[in-house]
Amino acid sequence: MRVLVFGAHPDDETIGMGGTIYKHTQGGDGVWVVIMTHGDAGSMEVSSEELIELRKKETVAACKVLGVANVEFLGFKDEFLFLNEDTLTKVGKIIRSYKPHRVYAHHGDVSLSEDNLDHINTFRIVSRTVFALKWPFLPQMGKEAWEVKEFYAYEVLSPIQEPNAFVDITDVMKVKLEAMAKYESQMKWGLWDKAVKSLNNFRAKINRRGEYAEAFKVIKTTIF
Repeated sequence: MRVLVFGAHPDDETIGMGGTIYKHTQGGDGVWVVIMTHGDAGSMEVSSEELIELRKKETVAACKVLGVANVEFLGFKDEFLFLNEDTLTKVGKIIRSYKPHRVYAHHGDVSLSEDNLDHINTFRIVSRTVFALKWPFLPQMGKEAWEVKEFYAYEVLSPIQEPNAFVDITDVMKVKLEAMAKYESQMKWGLWDKAVKSLNNFRAKINRRGEYAEAFKVIKTTIF
């Protein structure tokens, strides 16, 4: 299976679904991680230019722990990610080029849940392209139509309102935390690991999925 994971910022993919990513790679699936923004708003201690390079290195290191070798950075500005021709075209080109069987992106539940506009717009951009690219239109995104069979939304720290799919990550939680630790520029602010463990523990306990679980919302799937 070819799997494509979209994250709004460097570290979202690991915080949100690092355990699931690792299970994919350990199961032999090909995983490609795409980061939408530079993450250049994530610190006031270093310049944006320095932070961009640092967070790229952290992402590559974290993804290596998770068994992912293919990482792409689209380079949009942190906190200013919008659905427009540029974002749709870049995401569309990636989908038609990689031809994933399954796509993951942030959930877009508003206004009672997700409050990060970059996360919300990542969902909107990816969902628009996923549903549009199965048709033989939009040649600027690639001349071969591709239908994504499965599309799932994941949560980072803002919970999905009504999750309906869960992955038991009890056996790989240590690996997820090891990958998260590679994001030193962000983890140093503290409590991220405790918050993630608490959310994953909560999801597991109320859904009887071991000690830790990651939650998803099925947006599109295939029965047969």
